[in-house]
Amino acid sequence: MTDNDRRRVLLMSLIRADASWQTVAAELAQFGWDCDVELVELRAEDLKSVIERFARGQTTSGELEEWADAVEGRDDIHFAAPVIKDILAEIANPTVFGGINLARAGRWLAAIK
Repeated sequence: MTDNDRRRVLLMSLIRADASWQTVAAELAQFGWDCDVELVELRAEDLKSVIERFARGQTTSGELEEWADAVEGRDDIHFAAPVIKDILAEIANPTVFGGINLARAGRWLAAIK
C-alpha cells in the first residue's frame, strides 16, 4: 500500500467520523495537512450523518467541534459543495459562529438537504 493509499483510507475514516476518528486524526499527523492532491471528497451525506449523530445525542458538541476542526483545514479533502465548507467552519469555530446546539444542527441539516 502506498502512502497515498494509506492516507486515503485514514481520510475516509476521518470524514465518516468512525468510532476511532480521534486515533485516525493522530495517525494522519504523520502526513501533515498540506497535499497537492485532494484524495477524498466530503459529501453532504457524510456531513449530514455526523450532524445527525449529534442531534440524536450519540456525540457531544465538543466531539463534533473536534471532528470538524480535524477535517476543516485539510488540503487532501475536497468539499463537494461550498455549503459543506461553510458548515464545517461554523462547527469548528463555535465561539465565532454562535455555538453548537440542536437548533443550529437542525439549520445545518436543512441547508445540506
